[in-house]
Amino acid sequence: MQRHQAASLGIIEAITYIYFNAVDLTRDQYMMAVVNPGQSLTDFKTVKQLIEEIYAIQVESINKLNSHDNNNLLIRVTSGHLYVLKLLSKRSDSDWLIGIGNLMVYLHEHGIKCPLPVKLSDGRMFSFHSTMTETEIHNKVIFLQTYVPGSILYGILPSNEMYFSAGKYLGQIDNILKGFHDDRLVCDVTLGEGSEWFLTALPKLRSYYDVISDNSNMEMVEFYIKQFEDRVLTNLHHLKEGTIHGDFHDENIIINDGASDSPYTFRQGGKTYQMTGIIDFNDAQCSYYLFEVAIAIACFMLESDNPLLVGGHFLAGYLKNFQLPDFELTLLYNCIAGRLCQEAVLGNNQLKLGPTNVYLSDIVAKAWKTLHIMKQTTQQFTEHAWSSIIDSHVKTK
Repeated sequence: MQRHQAASLGIIEAITYIYFNAVDLTRDQYMMAVVNPGQSLTDFKTVKQLIEEIYAIQVESINKLNSHDNNNLLIRVTSGHLYVLKLLSKRSDSDWLIGIGNLMVYLHEHGIKCPLPVKLSDGRMFSFHSTMTETEIHNKVIFLQTYVPGSILYGILPSNEMYFSAGKYLGQIDNILKGFHDDRLVCDVTLGEGSEWFLTALPKLRSYYDVISDNSNMEMVEFYIKQFEDRVLTNLHHLKEGTIHGDFHDENIIINDGASDSPYTFRQGGKTYQMTGIIDFNDAQCSYYLFEVAIAIACFMLESDNPLLVGGHFLAGYLKNFQLPDFELTLLYNCIAGRLCQEAVLGNNQLKLGPTNVYLSDIVAKAWKTLHIMKQTTQQFTEHAWSSIIDSHVKTK
């Protein structure tokens, strides 16, 4: 799920479909996850009733999770088990949900740990429900998934080794996804259609210019949009198409600590971690592999003290498992800048609706800061730095 999606919608009002992940969290994971540990929410009667009705479990408490929107909840049931409940606001289309379920099954069958859809007693992957208020009907889809054990990568101090391992992991996932196709997934290869978060929809940011208070920021966004139009949109027919995860970042990567012969390991703080799973397929789509890499690098740049170098280490890892043509690599910088513009502008728009979202405010501030850092240097300088980093990884192989 995109970091800003549904950030300011009311919890119950925002539900169009719901994802569950059954979890057995350790104490450290629980304390990391919950914004206000022990502070139970009492305004989720509809959610509680649906959970208890469909899955025959008794809910003990509901807590907010430390996430990029206000609609992620931690559910504790009377048996002591925990569930992660995601409340989202779009894509209630049943075909799309089937496509997502098939994608997760495909990755699992090819060795990637990810959630799996739990079928209902009648064989369906999900259940439709509707509730009525005084003014409207709210349609909901309940979708239960298995839990991928471990912690999320978020919160681990970033390092070049971590970026390299993350790149390798995504490269392996995309290499597997080359063999998957499902017409029910949403598509980013049809220009002008679909989500505003699709990179092909970047020019639509112009309709949000009223939320940018600083003229220099607006000029910078326009500069990057124009570059994207001139260099990327005119060459879409040359790009590799395929199914992508679409939201690969530190909150969607599962890690475990301990020594391992896994190729996706990194060291930090005296510990060895391995990347063992991937979650959150809400933005999986038919798109371009170049966009997959750009989205991932942009997200990791937000948390880095040296954002311009992130792309080199991540790309060095990615190219170990998935090759992008040289021509596409010349467009990567423009795609990353475009994604950061989306993070900043669409985030600003969400803040207009929910100005108290501190987590979202932090992401938006980092996006603007990173864009200014990019603007203060040349594209050629950054790409040369990436090439040098990639060469250094090859030499130390």
